[in-house]
Amino acid sequence: QTDLLVQLDEGSRCVLSSQASTKIYKNPRGLPCSQTMHAKVSRQATLVVAPEPISCFAGSCYDQIQRFDIQASGNLVLIDWVTSGRYAVGERFQFTHYQSRQSIYYDDQLVIEDAMRLVPAEGPLESKFRMGHYNCSGLMIVLGEQFQSLGEQLLAQEREQLLQRGGDVLTVAQPLPYALPGVLVRILSVETQDAKRYFEGLLQHIDPILGTRIWAGKF
Repeated sequence: QTDLLVQLDEGSRCVLSSQASTKIYKNPRGLPCSQTMHAKVSRQATLVVAPEPISCFAGSCYDQIQRFDIQASGNLVLIDWVTSGRYAVGERFQFTHYQSRQSIYYDDQLVIEDAMRLVPAEGPLESKFRMGHYNCSGLMIVLGEQFQSLGEQLLAQEREQLLQRGGDVLTVAQPLPYALPGVLVRILSVETQDAKRYFEGLLQHIDPILGTRIWAGKF
C-alpha cells in the first residue's frame, strides 16, 4: 500500500512520473495492492501527473484513489492508464480486480469524478461490449488557464472528426464541465505504444510551459 500527499505552493511546478510501467503482482496471501494520492495545488501552481501505465499480472488485485484539490488559477495535467497485462505472451485480463478513481475539486467544488472498474468475474473483459480487442485504456485530463489553447485545439479536432475512430486506436475529446478551461481525452488502443505516442504528442504542447520534457530519459 502506498499513500502519497503532494502540496504545491503558489506559483510552483511539479512533475510526477515513473520510470517504467507499474507492475502489479499476485500477492501469495491474496491481499490487494493499493495506492492513494491527495494533491493540493495552490494558485498559479502547476501539477503534472504522468506515470507509465498500470500493468496487472495474472491473479493480482489493484485499487487506486486519487484526489486533487486545485485552487482557482491552479493547473493540472493528469494521465491515468492501464493495460490488459502481459498481452504479448497471451496474458490478457487475467487479473482479479482493477479499480481506479479520480476526484478533482476546483476552487472547493467537485468538478470531475471519474472511475474505471475492471473485474473479469463481472463479465468477460474481452467482450465487444467492454474492452474488446483493445489492450490499453487511457485518460488524460488537462485543467487550467495555462492549457486553454491546447484544450481548444483538441476540441476543434473533435468537431472536425480529426481524432482517430475505430481500428486499432480510438480517441475522443470532450470539454470540461462548468466551462472550465481544458479538455478531457480518452484513448483505447490495441498496442500500448500507440497510446504512449498519442500522450507524448499532447505532452509536447505542455513541455514549453514547464520548461522541461516531461517524458525525457525513460527506458
